[in-house]
This record gives sequence, C-alpha cells and structure tokens, in this order.
Amino acid sequence: MGILTYGDFACFTLEDEYRAVKVAGKTRIPAGRYPLALRTAGKMHKRYSNRFGFHRGMLHILNIPDFEWVYIHIGNDHEDTQGCPLVGYAADLQKHEIMSSTPAYTDLYLRCMGEMPTHINIRDHI
Repeated sequence: MGILTYGDFACFTLEDEYRAVKVAGKTRIPAGRYPLALRTAGKMHKRYSNRFGFHRGMLHILNIPDFEWVYIHIGNDHEDTQGCPLVGYAADLQKHEIMSSTPAYTDLYLRCMGEMPTHINIRDHI
C-alpha cells in the first residue's frame, strides 16, 4: 500500500510485495526514478480506449530493471496488480485492498493529460 501524489492530487496505491528475486506478476517494482510515457499498443490500451473516450495511451513506467509493460491502472487487490501499481481513493489496510479505483484513475489520467509528467519516483516505505 502506498500514496501517489501529483501536484495537489493524491490517492492510494497498491502493488505486489517486495521480493529480493523477482517472481513474474507477483513482485512490486523496486524503488527508483523511472521515465513515464504513454503506450498506445497492446490489449490493455485497446480495452481502456474502448472504455474511456478520453484515453490516449496507458501510463507506462519505463526502464525498470527486469520488468516490462508496467502500467498505472485500475484494480482493487493483489490479483489485479500483476506487478503494476493500482490507484484508488479509499483503502482497507487490513484486507490490503483499494477501492474507488476507476474515479482515481480517471482523475489522475486527466491530470496527466493536462501536463504529462516525465518521470515517476517510487520510494520504499520509511
């Protein structure tokens, strides 16, 4: 569980757990500063484009060692992450779930389209 901030926007995040050795689809991305771009290829982009008229590409986190196709996207629990950060406006810390994911994603996405950030900083819990 974490927090994503962008200007005055804030929401909860959910990722898979830390592992010293990556297990595909079950390991969170490591702390670091990574480029952020839009990706317009793939099934997820097509699905989101059909669902959201404003969608111009997936929020794609690039250059993560040993990871590919990492997107910020909608979901509620660890089954939905597949190694990607999920966003939501509410969280259940006991169940390790987030809720109100679609509105959080929509608000974040539209904010990013207004001024696309070039990087994302991922930090470990302190």
